Amino acid sequence: MTEMDGEDSEIKSDDFSNMDGFDADFIHLSLIDSSYAKVIFQDVQDVYESEKDLVCTYIVVAGLERSAQIGDSIRLFKVGWSSVYDHVACVPCAIEGSDDAATTKSTKIERTVVFEASVLQVLDEGEFYQFCYITADNEIQGASTPFLFSTAPTDYDLVTENDIEHDLLLIQNRTTILEDNLQKTMKEKTTAQAENQSLERKVFDQQLLIDILQDFVTTRSEDENVLRGELKALEETVLQNKEALDEISKEKHALEESLKKVTMERDQLKETNNILDSRFKERQDTVSSLIASHKLTVASLLYQRKLLNSAIDSSGEEIQQLQEKLVKEARERELISSNVKEIKNMLEATKTSKRLALQELDEMQSQQSNSNTILKQLESEVGTLQNDKEKQIGRASCRERV
Repeated sequence: MTEMDGEDSEIKSDDFSNMDGFDADFIHLSLIDSSYAKVIFQDVQDVYESEKDLVCTYIVVAGLERSAQIGDSIRLFKVGWSSVYDHVACVPCAIEGSDDAATTKSTKIERTVVFEASVLQVLDEGEFYQFCYITADNEIQGASTPFLFSTAPTDYDLVTENDIEHDLLLIQNRTTILEDNLQKTMKEKTTAQAENQSLERKVFDQQLLIDILQDFVTTRSEDENVLRGELKALEETVLQNKEALDEISKEKHALEESLKKVTMERDQLKETNNILDSRFKERQDTVSSLIASHKLTVASLLYQRKLLNSAIDSSGEEIQQLQEKLVKEARERELISSNVKEIKNMLEATKTSKRLALQELDEMQSQQSNSNTILKQLESEVGTLQNDKEKQIGRASCRERV
């Protein structure tokens, strides 16, 4: 909205022309509900004195999407105007943060501008005028209800007031009352600003004290965090040692189980060795009996050989039979010799197995002894760590007391 040339860029100011009597409240409500109600003009009088400065009060409501900027202005138009350049007076708006800007009240911002009397004296009496808020981009943000200007006080500016103390009826100028109220408000504002500065100094002092206390608390918290970290590290070390002790206990239990198995195997090997010994003795007895029998057989054969040698000339058939018999006996002797060798090999294997089993048993006993030694060392270390932990806890408690 840059110019008021189209239907959407024009205020229906013609509606106020030719109005001898109008309902100001109705017009005010209509403007609030219109699309130009982003700025609402307050306390608009029906008649203003043209010989006095005119204080215009307006409120920027929450619907305004932008704050006051350089170039925004409050312009005074004669009712019936058709362009934003038809104003008869113009005052720049109070920029946010300036001395002319009033305090923020919830979602509304109240501001004031002043039209000087030198500008108002040239205006026509009996003509209706109105305020409009025009942005730097010539956009209309709000318009007031129409009003008149007069060179002398009128009935519109007179206010009656009862003086209870002297039982009198006082008639005062409304503008004078408003100026007095404005002066009182400015004094109250100055007093409030002084009190606000005093409160800000007190708040600054309190904040400084809070910062000092926070630094002290932070230092104490850091010390406590360091002690807690050390205590946590000790607890983790003890926990790790407990876990290592549990693992060693498990290994010890596994070694005990292995020792039991080796002991059982050793017993079984002993039984097997005893059985083999008894069999070896039996075989030795058998071999001894076979050897004795063989010796007897050899002696008998030698005797028979002698007999055969003596009778060799007498019977060739008998010699042949005797030779065959000798061959058979020789084969039997070879079989006996092979059996004796097998028995000896079995005995050697039994002795070797027995020796290996005894070596394994010695190794297991040595491992068990080493495990017991390591277990005792770990138990000693755990006791030392527990004593260190108790000392650290005692030191931490002493620091906390300090």
